[in-house]
Parts: sequence; C-alpha cells; structure tokens
Amino acid sequence: MQNECGHWKDEAAVILVLMIALCATAASAEEPASRKGQWSLGGELGFISHTPERDAFAMNIRADRFNDEFFSLGPLLQLGLNGDLQQIALSGQFKYWHTFGLRQPTPTMTLQAGFGFVHADAATDSDTSWIIPLGIGFDYPLTDRLSLSSTLLLNITHLEAGSLTGAVNIMPSITVGLRF
Repeated sequence: MQNECGHWKDEAAVILVLMIALCATAASAEEPASRKGQWSLGGELGFISHTPERDAFAMNIRADRFNDEFFSLGPLLQLGLNGDLQQIALSGQFKYWHTFGLRQPTPTMTLQAGFGFVHADAATDSDTSWIIPLGIGFDYPLTDRLSLSSTLLLNITHLEAGSLTGAVNIMPSITVGLRF
C-alpha cells in the first residue's frame, strides 16, 4: 500500500513541477514586434495544374504590406511555363495572417483572396481573362527576417486557350519558397 501511495506522490510532484515550468515559460514569452506598415517580399517555385497546356512549372513573386498585425495587402505575380505555354497573372491579394502561439519562432498560416488578370499563350492560341486566386499558406521563420513558405492556390479563371473550353476553370498550384 505504501508503495502505491508513494508512487502517486512522485507522479504528482513531477506533474506539479512540469506545470510550474510550463506557466513560467508562457509568462516569459514575449509579444512579437508589430508588423504594421512593414513590407514583406517573397518568391516561390512549384507546379500549376489544369492550365491551357496541362501541368506547368510555376513561379510566384509577391509583396505584402501589413495594415496591422493580422492583415496585409499586396501584388502577386504568377508565372506558368512549360514547352507549349507561357502564362502570366497579376493580382492584388488580401491576406489574413494567423500565428500559432507567442513563442518565437512561431509558424504562421495565411488565408488569401485576390482579383486580377491572366494571359496565356498556348501552342495553338492565346487568351486574356480575369483570375481569382484563393489560397492557404504556411510560413515558418528560419531567422528574424527570413521564413520558409508554402502556398496552395486555387486560381479560378475563364481562359479560352489550348485545351480549356471557356468555361470557368480552376487551376490549382502548389509552391514552396522564401519570404523576407
């Protein structure tokens, strides 16, 4: 009986020490510096699917100006290239940034939506249309000024070029890169 009671006391002491350490760590966590008014630039490489000439290599270049800690606005340039396709899209993107915790480094999730224009030169013809890029992204800080980023975009458009028939098309893309 004493061994069971002594074992319980040891477990309670370990749990108490862990709780105190966790509370002390949370209390010492510093609030990250405000990003309001700051610019962030980034570039990513990956793939885009369902283009006028099937799958293509994708490159995204973006700039974000933070309106406050959680919202940014800025341009997004998307390039899609393969042997028979040159596609370029320019849009304005609105992003919501959600950080996971106060401890640094902290991963960040972005939800984004935008509107712009896309032009595709396919092997047989070309077209220009509107584009609505909707997406989710994740950033993980590597240093104070550099983050690893990844983005999944669903590009909604109405291109009539190559294999696309002119109906509303969704071109998903996934990219990985750096943000600074």
